Amino acid sequence: MKFFEKNNIVESLFIPKDVTVTGTIEGKISGRIEGFIKGDVKINGKVVVSETGSIGGSLKCYDLVLQGIIKGDVVAYNSVTVMPGGVIEGNVSSNSINVDSKANVKGNIKKTSGKEDNHRASFTPSNLLPKQDLMPSSKKDLVPRSFGEVKNEEGQDTSNFW
Repeated sequence: MKFFEKNNIVESLFIPKDVTVTGTIEGKISGRIEGFIKGDVKINGKVVVSETGSIGGSLKCYDLVLQGIIKGDVVAYNSVTVMPGGVIEGNVSSNSINVDSKANVKGNIKKTSGKEDNHRASFTPSNLLPKQDLMPSSKKDLVPRSFGEVKNEEGQDTSNFW
């Protein structure tokens, strides 16, 4: 999928490493957090929190892949994956929960099913989700990436424009 297709922009959230955002974030998108969010986050897609990323507030999303820190409750309709080094200081509720042995969850864990979740409709993934997986293939790939191919007028690839 191209980043720009006939003036349509593939929407995504990206918080860079040295950026702090204060306040509530809501959206029907997927995203990657490498910086710090002070506030609640409600994203209707997949959220990846890198090893440099952290959230100081609750998180509601469809899927979560965590390498960083969340200090607040987590509700993920579909799945939660806590990678090595990931930390959650709060309660976790999801249909599928995977916690690596080198990760840490300080709170209650509740496995839910679609029938138990009264907010199922609000967590249906948006049709605007990027097709590319947001998870890096290795630690050296933890740099910002675009979600598709972008070429300038000369036909040169400018995908890594962040």
